[in-house]
Amino acid sequence: MASHENIKRKCFKLHQCTWAAAVSLTIIVILCLHFMGSAFLGLKKKFCEGSFESYANLELNASSPPTVIEAKRHFQEVIEIGEILPNCGLPELCPDNSFPMHLYTGQDKDDQPRLCVLGKYILGNNINGGGRGLNVAIIEPIHFQVVSVQNFDTYNKDGGDFEAFLLNEVLTDDIIILFTFDEASKELDNNSKKLLYDLGSGKIQNLHYRSQWYMISQKGIKGFTVYEKLNFAKSNKWAEVIDEKFCVPDKIPSQIISPDPFPRENMERVSFCQQFNKIEYEAFCEATAQHEPILPTLLTNRSLIASKAFSTPVIILSCNSPSSLLLTLESLIHQPGIHPPNVFILHCAGQTEISKMARLFGFQVVEINETVMNNGIERAFKLMKEIFPLEKNVIILEEGQILSPDFLFFMAQMIPVLEKDNSLLGVSSWNPNGFVGFSSNPHSAFRVEEFPGVAFLVPMKVYENYLEGRFNTCCTKFTWEGWDTIVQESGGNMIVPDVSRVLQRPLDIIEQSFGNNSFTYIKQRITNIDASAWIERPQDLVQDKYFQHVAEMMQTSTPLHLSKEDLEKCKYKENSAAMTILKEYTGKVFAVYFIEESSASYKKMEALSKCLGLKDTQFSNKPKGIYKNVLRFNINSNTVLLVEASSPFYKTRPLTLEPL
Repeated sequence: MASHENIKRKCFKLHQCTWAAAVSLTIIVILCLHFMGSAFLGLKKKFCEGSFESYANLELNASSPPTVIEAKRHFQEVIEIGEILPNCGLPELCPDNSFPMHLYTGQDKDDQPRLCVLGKYILGNNINGGGRGLNVAIIEPIHFQVVSVQNFDTYNKDGGDFEAFLLNEVLTDDIIILFTFDEASKELDNNSKKLLYDLGSGKIQNLHYRSQWYMISQKGIKGFTVYEKLNFAKSNKWAEVIDEKFCVPDKIPSQIISPDPFPRENMERVSFCQQFNKIEYEAFCEATAQHEPILPTLLTNRSLIASKAFSTPVIILSCNSPSSLLLTLESLIHQPGIHPPNVFILHCAGQTEISKMARLFGFQVVEINETVMNNGIERAFKLMKEIFPLEKNVIILEEGQILSPDFLFFMAQMIPVLEKDNSLLGVSSWNPNGFVGFSSNPHSAFRVEEFPGVAFLVPMKVYENYLEGRFNTCCTKFTWEGWDTIVQESGGNMIVPDVSRVLQRPLDIIEQSFGNNSFTYIKQRITNIDASAWIERPQDLVQDKYFQHVAEMMQTSTPLHLSKEDLEKCKYKENSAAMTILKEYTGKVFAVYFIEESSASYKKMEALSKCLGLKDTQFSNKPKGIYKNVLRFNINSNTVLLVEASSPFYKTRPLTLEPL
């Protein structure tokens, strides 16, 4: 009986083992069949290459497990297939682990875009909704299957849907193909550009009106994709079409810096140097420099992407000195974020040298008949209205101006202030009192009762309200002397930096005859050299806040005592006692209170300026740098305020202090 029970138990265990084995075998068969499917090839490739961690990363980084995401993708709308073109038109088969692709952006709004992947056109001839704005395709990197094809009208709609798509639909290691059609920049906002930057774009921040752009990248890429191209539009025409055919690998190559697609040769520059062989061009035309391409500088400050400063047209006036113009062009092309098609050089008729020079930099040229600089400025505003009727601002430069590395950065910080305050006439990059020893803080800017400057940004509404048709009466002086008529009529102010963002080429100024005012340029000046010098609290430059700011400075200031005898001696030399005090302290505010003999006189202000070493020549007219009858400048990082009795800030004078 026991033996019989043992036999039964053994048979039962054997039955269990057989059943388990059968179940296990069934599972194995199912798994084998699964692996024998299309997924087997991809998983086998991942295991063999030792890169299965991409699946692990996918599971960690995605909001849903891979199986859920794959199911979601599997049941989405069917992607239509258009024309079949073997190998997408490439003459040779692509290597393993890559697929053929043809991308075409279209020449204009009537020439439809096209995209071919693995021999099948998935966009073109109205399939899959391709159209204006940004066209996007997602390719999964294992089987190279097209997961999604989308179009986002970034010309007419905000980027909310596009941002959501990039955040939620693109998975780690997905290959993403993006390209423009017609116009894609108008409503492509800052957040969208940042997301594209994170996906590996090094050029998206420079996308402008009717530019042509494409990028092939991969989510999770480190650095910048090597598959990216941006063609700039000229005037209102579409940029050159992008028509690319090549093999796309399953791992998109990247570079730490944005790749330079241009070869290291520049035959146009070589030809220019051979034709115009001048000593002034020695550095530009040096043997090794001749072959260097001239390329716009990439904007790397992500916080500035989409700033209006980088789409604002720049107009350069040139009639006298091509060698001086070259210095201006070189400093302009090195501005991070510069957009060459928006730069126009207005030059006098018959100057072929300037026309050829402009083409080297990708800038536009316009020939004018005017020989007087201020007439050229009038022509600049008219040109703006013709070519850019919707632009709100324009930047005007005179030849010979060497821009600081942060010229456009400074303008980018000031434009939001300008938009909020109708009392502002513009932004000047030049501090008239920015001499060495009297200008020191690159993070400071203030308001002055002047207009315009030597390198400045002006709203078009200022031209329309105060300048249009009046240049022969309002604006006959040099720009650096200021146009007082406009200031008096408008009651407006200009923003200037404490440390100038522009330097006038000294040689050209010495060659010109400015009489007593030559001191303005000949005395050594200071210009900012920090490419990322931010302005502290730019929002405080709006009218009411700035007035309050100056009032607070007055209240905390230290009176600087000068006697009438001191003032008399200052006709011959600066006041040593006052200068000693200013050099002993740093970071303080000093105020000098005085009373002019008449409202139209600035004699005491002139004498006080000499006492403190600011001027050694007579004022020909109203001093530069005045705000509500207060002259402001720096000495040894101290703020000095010369406060005249008619100023509203004069009431802060201590009652025990006798004014001069």
